[in-house]
This record gives sequence, structure tokens and C-alpha cells, in this order.
Amino acid sequence: MPKLEARAQAAGEAKYVNDAPAARSELFAAFVQAPEAPAALRDIKADEAEQVPGYHSIITAKDLEGKYENNVVSALIPAMFAQKEELLASSEIRYSGQPVAIVLASSQWAADQAARLVVVDYEQTGDPITSVAEAVAKNSVIMQAPDDNVGEDFDQAYDGQACQVEGQLVINEQAHFSIETLTASVAPTEEGLVVTAPHQWVDALAMTLSRILGRPANQIRVVSPRIGGGFGGKLLMIDLVAAACAVASDSLGRPVRMYMSLGPTLALAMKRPGMLLRYRAAAGPDEKLRATSWDISSEAGYTLNMQAMLADELKHSIDSAFFCPSYRLSLKQMRTDKPESTFVRGPGPAPACLANLLLMDHLAFQLGVDPIEFKYRNLYSDGQIDIVGNTRRGDNFQRMWRELHQAAEVEKRLAEIAEFNKNNRFRKRGLDMSASSYNIFYDRGRPSQVYLALQASDGSVTLSHGGAEMGQGIGVKAAQAAAAILEIDINLVKIKATDSHVLPNNEVTGGSSTSEWNCQAAVDAATQIKERLRPIREANPDASWKDLLNKASQAGVSLAAMGSYYCKNGDRKGSRYSSTGVGVTEAEVDILTGEFEIRRADLMMDVGKSLNPGVDIGQIEGAFVMGLGYYTMERTLYDSDSAKNLTDGTWNYKVPQAADIPRDLRVHVLRNSPNEAGVLSTKAIGEPPICLAATCVTAVKRAIEAFREQTGKPKQFLAFDPPLTPEKVLQLSGVSAADRVIRQK
Repeated sequence: MPKLEARAQAAGEAKYVNDAPAARSELFAAFVQAPEAPAALRDIKADEAEQVPGYHSIITAKDLEGKYENNVVSALIPAMFAQKEELLASSEIRYSGQPVAIVLASSQWAADQAARLVVVDYEQTGDPITSVAEAVAKNSVIMQAPDDNVGEDFDQAYDGQACQVEGQLVINEQAHFSIETLTASVAPTEEGLVVTAPHQWVDALAMTLSRILGRPANQIRVVSPRIGGGFGGKLLMIDLVAAACAVASDSLGRPVRMYMSLGPTLALAMKRPGMLLRYRAAAGPDEKLRATSWDISSEAGYTLNMQAMLADELKHSIDSAFFCPSYRLSLKQMRTDKPESTFVRGPGPAPACLANLLLMDHLAFQLGVDPIEFKYRNLYSDGQIDIVGNTRRGDNFQRMWRELHQAAEVEKRLAEIAEFNKNNRFRKRGLDMSASSYNIFYDRGRPSQVYLALQASDGSVTLSHGGAEMGQGIGVKAAQAAAAILEIDINLVKIKATDSHVLPNNEVTGGSSTSEWNCQAAVDAATQIKERLRPIREANPDASWKDLLNKASQAGVSLAAMGSYYCKNGDRKGSRYSSTGVGVTEAEVDILTGEFEIRRADLMMDVGKSLNPGVDIGQIEGAFVMGLGYYTMERTLYDSDSAKNLTDGTWNYKVPQAADIPRDLRVHVLRNSPNEAGVLSTKAIGEPPICLAATCVTAVKRAIEAFREQTGKPKQFLAFDPPLTPEKVLQLSGVSAADRVIRQK
């Protein structure tokens, strides 16, 4: 069953926030962004900007004093967002790209042009810290969590083991890079302000704007029709844009809209944090893990907000799919002069999975064993205790590994790869296989809600849900659930835009599980209506659906209901269940250029009882490709003097394109595997598959190792810092001028 809006999206007919025509009196806004950091803000001069045709006015922090709260920190979770985050910098510039003023004009072009002409007078107050490695070197610690010792005593488990390894890696940031950049519009009405924004949590935005403007929540209506790519990037950053529009609209009494282009978006955008991870690990003669220690430094940016939750995500994911009886964990948050770090698809598991895979690779190398077999030996089994303290059950790792190993023809292809490498000097192939585990959290502060309204006139149904549709198919899944209970054609169901006044107090869309929660809420609402209709149906067994609703309405039966779903993790610590998968990737490397292609990827995910296999497979494919970009291509660079983001466009920030995705991508879902711990027996699928893309890195490593072996280079473990760019491939291969000479016998 395709997504209900799929045809409109494919045809370019789907409407997003900025597609709405401009209102007659609408103004357009643009941020004036600080060029350097850290710095003291001295003055803002708009003389040149005022000469731009269409220029209207400028708003600075001084204009907010006494009227609006200059703080966009989320109002919904004060414990997580405790430190003030200014809408407009008042005196201190914390990062390059930070908004210092809002320019208003008659068009977006005029606003953007005028904003670029505003002169920001500032004085740098120190040398910026622009990377996690630099922050570690300067001991720029903003928070240090207590060390954790999980399981057996680490020193006793580690000491005396024949195989011991240690190393480190630095993992770069990742931008959300959504196809829809940051945008919002605000219009004043008799009832208050109507805010239209692509937001993953309309309720949180409404509460934040209520506090900033000093208006009650019933005067702030937030509507989110659909999101052109979220991944965590349509949460706090949209608050900044929406707040700017709301302040301008409220003060001027006119509609205000802002649509940021890619460059300014990336300049202020929060990203996945950079990390420096140091590890020590030991394995026994039976090739089983004995002890693992992780010393992790994670980049917080300029503020500590959200970092505790990001730290927990990482610590709870560092074991990935592999059992180890002893862990020692140390985690520090490092301050840098950059935007704060935030959630990006798979916030903890994505970096943790790669780090763990490279650690396993290091141990296998040191033991001198096949890395694929080594990983298989150490997969979690039912009954083992994981790093969170949960007893593993229902992971299906061994079953998936065996099934995919056979379906992907691993042994046959390894033989073919060996033959190819033997006959090709400068093109080498490699293959690797691994598994991933992703903890799914159900402990949330609010319910997920669905409102169903049945039309007696024609039998059609409108469905409103509190989630955010951002491509993951939350709407079609909820519609399927409701239609199944009501026993009607799904084509009768129409999904409405998410609206904070229709379903207030709703839960955030995130963590991959919102779709299943909304499905359960839809089941609740549909069941209520079905029970009301039961006497009417029993009295009129042959009535059509339309006639049934007509008779029910005439009998005074309410044809509308709100369903909700709220639950906790149950008896498990930290998570409700784990979403698991296995992947096989084959790569081919051009040793002379460092470029590579992913020839084939075979993925298998345990999705439980899928609510919509077509949508789930699409999510698996998309997550894998996003992981491919994170692990092998995407990197951010900052100017060491100004802290300016130098990778602020497609010319220098590279995301996967058509030629980068696997030439042959095969997705399997595990059959006959209902998830007893999940809603409707399903498993979350939006984020977990991103981890399987880590095998792209080790597949390329296998190809590089084949070249080094053939050319007689020293055998050593190949350590590197991702992403695995062509430059790093060349460095790891050690190709020299002598290697390029072909001598005829």
C-alpha cells in the first residue's frame, strides 16, 4: 500500500509550507547572521540595507526588550533545555552564523539582499574551538558524566587476556540536509496567531511561542501540513525561524514568512555531534569478547542543552549487536564555538555502530581470524544481559545472519572477489557482513492521539493525528489501522494537517516509534466508533456504509472520536525492545584515485509484523543511503580563525547522489517474527537501518587490504577517522609511484 500522498509528491503537486501564495500584506524575513565567533557584539548598522528596494525594517535584540522574551529554548522540557538560547544575540556572539537581527522586506529576495548588507560591528574575544579533537586537546569540558562499570569488573576481565587492542577514532559531524530548508510563516487573526511550519512537535513550538510572546496557548495555533525531510532537523531549528516570524508578525500586525536558503541554513544549523572515541578491548582464545572500555568525548557546541539525552543514547548503543560481559564507559561533553549539537537520524546508534564495528575489526585482525566469523561468534543470544541491563530476547540475530548469509551468497561471492582481485592490480573488491541493534524507547511524557470524524452524508472519513508526516508514512499506517477496524476502503480516509488546536498535548515525532503509537491511537478511536455503530449494524445488517452512518446520525450516535496511546517501557530498563538487522556490503575500489562504488548491498531487518511492507522497505533503503553518506562522504570543515562553516553548500558538503547508492540494493524483511513487545506486533524501522551502512566502510577496507597484500606492504591494522573519503582510501592503500610501474617480464 503506497503512501496516500505519494502520487502528489512524485508529480510535484504536494504543497509544502513555502508553496502557499503570499498574502496581500505579507512581509518576508531574513536573519542577519554573525560572521565570526566568539565575539562581543558592538553595533548593528542597516544604512546600506535600507537602500534595497522593498526594504521595510530591522529588528534587533534591543527591540525585544520589555516586550518579548529573547529566549527560544524549548518550553516543553525545561530539565533538558535549562540554558538560555537567545533568538537574537544581545551582546555575546557564541557561533558564526548566529542570528543578530531580523530584516523585513516585501519579498524574500529583498530581505535576503538587505540582510547581507547589514554591517555587524563586533570584536573577537578569543580563538575559536572548532572541532572535538581541538576541544579535547584544550580540555574544553562542559559536562562529564560519572563513569559507568557494567557487568564484571573491567580490570579483572581485561588483564591477562591474550588478545588486547586499543585505539581511537574521530567521527565527524553530519548535517540533516533536508530537501526542504528552514521555513515558517505566521499570520495574525482575530483568534490569535496562526503559525504554519514543518515541525516535528507542533505542541512544543506552540508552548515556546506562547512564552516568548506572552500570549496564552489558545492564541497560538501551529499547523504542520507535511515536512520535506526531518531526521531531527525540524525541531529546535524551526523554533528559531518561527519565533522570528512570530515576533515580527505580532509587533507589526502583518503576516510574516521566512524561507532560508541552503547556505544560511547550514551556517546556523545544529548537527550530529563530532566525537572522539578511545577504546580498549580484549578477547579470549575462544574468540569471545571479554572486556571493552570506551572513553568518549562528544561535541556539545556552545551550550549544554540536550546533551544529557544525546549522551544516554550513545552509551546505551555502544554495544551494538555484540555481547561483552564487562564494560567501562566514560563520557565527556566538549564545548566548542559552534551551534549546539542535536538529534540526527539514529543519534546514538549511528556513530556507536561504526565505532563498535571498527573495534571488532581490530580484534579480529589481532586474533588473525575471519572478521565475519568473529562477529557471528559474538552476536547477542537470548538470555544475555546487554549494556543497558536488559535481558535480550527476540533479537533473531543468529537466524537473520544465517538466512542473509545464504541469500546474499556470501561464500560464493568471496571466492569470486578473490579471483577478481588476483587478476586486477589497481581495482580491488571487498565484502563484509555485520549486524546492528537499535533500542526503541517508549518512555515519553505525553500520549499520541488520533481524531476520527465520519461524514454521514457520504461515508468519508477525516483523520487527524498529532504526529509529523515527513516521508515515513505515518498517515497511511494510521489510515490503514482505522480502516481495518471500521472495515472500510482506505480510499474513504483523508489525512488532515497536524494542528496543535485539534490535538494539543501530543507527543513528539521521533525515535522511530511514532507511527506505531499513532496506529494504536487510530485503533482506539475507530474501536470507539465501531462500538457505537454496533446496535445500528445489528438492526441493519445489509445497509451500505453510507446508509449505516446516515441511520446512526439520525439516531443521535456521535460519529467522531479521539483515540490515544500512552505507554512505558514496562519491565525493561531504558528501552521497550530492540530493532535488529543484518547487512552484507560489497565494494569496488579504484586504488589509483581512491574512489569506490558500492556494488551490492543485502539488508535484512526484523520489522516484526509489518504494518506496511512497502513503506518499511522504503525506510530501510533511505536510512541505509543516509548512513552511507555519514560514514563515507559527509564532512564539515570550519575556519580556524572565524569558526565559519566552510561546507555550507552542495559544492563542498557532499551527500549521496544517484551514482553513489548501491548498484544492486536488496532488502529482505524477516518473516514470521511478530514483536510481542511492540504495538500491533510491529517494530520501529525509520532509524535502525542506518547502522547497517557501516559495512560500506569495512567492505572498502577489505579491498584496500587485498591491494596491500598483493603489493607486499606491511600487514597492519588500518586505522582511520571517518568519513572514508578518496583521500583516506589513497592514504590507507599506501600506493606509491613504484606500485604504478608495470614491469614486463
